[in-house]
Amino acid sequence: MNSKVVIFLVIAAAAIFGVWLAFNPTPSSTTAQTGTSASTTTATTGISDPAKIKELQENLFLNFLKTDPEQVSQLRLFGNQPDPTGDQLTDLSAEAQQKNFDYAKNALAEIRSLDRSKLSFEDETGSEILEWFFDDISRGEAFAYDDYPVSPGFGLQNAVVTLMTDYHEIHSRQDAENYVARLSKFGTKFDQITDGLKARAEHGNILPKTLLDIVLNDMKTLISTEPAKNPIYLSFVRRLGELQGISDQDKAALTSSVEQEMTQTVYPAYQKLIGYLQSIESNAPGDDQVGVWRFPDGDAYYAYLVRHNTTTDLTPEELHQIGLSEVARIQGELTETLTGMGFKGANFGEIYRNYRASIQGDPNFNYPDTDAGRAQVLADYKGLIDEALSKVGSVFDLTPKARIEVRAVPPYQQDSAPGAYYDPPSFDGSRPGVFYVNLAGLPLKPGMRTLTYHEAVPGHYFQIAIEQESKSLPIFQKVIIFTAHAEGWALYSEKLARSLGLYADPYSKISNLWSELFRAARLVLDTGIHYKRWSMQQAMDYAFENVGFQLQGEIIRYISIPGQALSYKTGELKFLELRERAKKALGDKFDLKEFHNLILGSGGMPLTTLEKVVDHYIQTKQSK
Repeated sequence: MNSKVVIFLVIAAAAIFGVWLAFNPTPSSTTAQTGTSASTTTATTGISDPAKIKELQENLFLNFLKTDPEQVSQLRLFGNQPDPTGDQLTDLSAEAQQKNFDYAKNALAEIRSLDRSKLSFEDETGSEILEWFFDDISRGEAFAYDDYPVSPGFGLQNAVVTLMTDYHEIHSRQDAENYVARLSKFGTKFDQITDGLKARAEHGNILPKTLLDIVLNDMKTLISTEPAKNPIYLSFVRRLGELQGISDQDKAALTSSVEQEMTQTVYPAYQKLIGYLQSIESNAPGDDQVGVWRFPDGDAYYAYLVRHNTTTDLTPEELHQIGLSEVARIQGELTETLTGMGFKGANFGEIYRNYRASIQGDPNFNYPDTDAGRAQVLADYKGLIDEALSKVGSVFDLTPKARIEVRAVPPYQQDSAPGAYYDPPSFDGSRPGVFYVNLAGLPLKPGMRTLTYHEAVPGHYFQIAIEQESKSLPIFQKVIIFTAHAEGWALYSEKLARSLGLYADPYSKISNLWSELFRAARLVLDTGIHYKRWSMQQAMDYAFENVGFQLQGEIIRYISIPGQALSYKTGELKFLELRERAKKALGDKFDLKEFHNLILGSGGMPLTTLEKVVDHYIQTKQSK
């Protein structure tokens, strides 16, 4: 799963719309060009009534969410009803950012002032989750200029394109006019992005040159065609053409307005940002200084990111050692299998490369590099999803109602996007969950099963959609996605598929083990780059020897999104540990379906909270 955003809203449209209006009968003031700022919270010290506490907590979260109209569009908060923020872009100014930090700190103080002694265990769990969320944001204020807002893959320069092409709905003339209005604000948006980059540069934070070159190339490619061939324009024209109840004359006028904004606003905004990045390119650090350790507060920032992404108190050194241990364990298992098949080498990397060379080019394992071949990849992924859905009933009672589709990564993102990622469904049901596949490089057939179980069934698609569809969880507990919980579940799902017999042939089993090795190596690589001060070449050398390939594209991802790679193995190991704890404590009372119901029905949460939830489940079941 990618790291585009920290939270996704996945809730019933009617429920949240009603809550929003109840708490906000009149709209808050907005900035001239973009979004709203979080309003000041109100004193709640001493409140102990459970219903009022839950209401206040939801109010705190919804008011915070309102500061991000782009995310509201992504989540389709209002369904087919007019979106009052649909003509706005999220305010990225320093002033808006500070207001949001202040709001988070005030919200945290309010939550901590509540008397939660009368809450049920489930409601207290929700309170702890929301407290962790606002506390994490508050801690992040100290590192406001340490991130990379413009970066390969899912940086802001690409995110605004996805906003317009995928998330901005066009169900009415008003939606179409809002589309034009949003495009008219790209100049302001990109000026704010540039101001933020300048502040970061003064802080000593410039994107490493290798990554900066990728970003520049992506943006130049995006605006290399005439505006009428740009995906932002083409997506609008396609969807407007499908709209009923609007005259051809009005459609032509709206289309002309979009083309005009593309020419006069959007393209100049990109050109201006490209110009600024080119002006600082000579100051960008080289491949020997790619870790965040080079920032003035780099070590403290990385410690913050470790906690943020793992939701644990593990240190970078502890994670590095866990990674080394897991790499050695999985290498041992794979080496035994591969040498038994006759493959040899001086180290694991060489053994695995020899194995891969033996299947590379074999039509039994590869797709033809043609349009028909790429279409077959998408169809085969869909077939694997259907197969998994037919077999998971033995270990799951809960299954999602939301649809899932398999789509190709858009061409403008292919060079910098990962091999695959999952985009959750909208809570109003109008947009399905989407399993995106990067067809810039066609997959080997044995590796497709592992990816399917991670991104779709029973991984991200199952987890996020089931949380979305819950009728018992509070709003914020359906919304906030904690990286270690989400990615840990997805990696746990890969391993769970082994017990379901879904890796039926030896080649898919080898691929699955290699995938686990790859995730274990992420612990070593991420901490190596940002904690042990490895150069990019050192990281690639480690990957080449221990995983089999240099993984340059992946290492670029670890550089641009520090700490995110730590979440996978950390989360998976915790899920496995807690399952074993429950099995040992409950004996023949242990029910795997029930355990999965507990995990999926409780919503996203920090791993520290997850441990409390499982322990409470064990104690409750034992007492019965």
